[in-house]
Amino acid sequence: MSLEVHQTEATNKREKRILGIATCIIGVVLLIAWGIVSVFMPSASEQIGTSSMITIDGNGIFLLICLVAIIAGAVLFLKSTSNK
Repeated sequence: MSLEVHQTEATNKREKRILGIATCIIGVVLLIAWGIVSVFMPSASEQIGTSSMITIDGNGIFLLICLVAIIAGAVLFLKSTSNK
């Protein structure tokens, strides 16, 4: 029975590690895509900037979402690799 529990815990840690890595990669890819769009299509970046109804423009919100994804992925990854 303890072998099954150990395997289940190992599987959970592996899934969290994969989810953390995937979330970080998605955040990084989105940041790169935003950078490319803002350099090569300034009008699209301006449209994103004016799409928000709050004080922070759409570009700022998009960057914050990307950073949150990277941080959340890193936290999941680090928690899955800790030896507890």
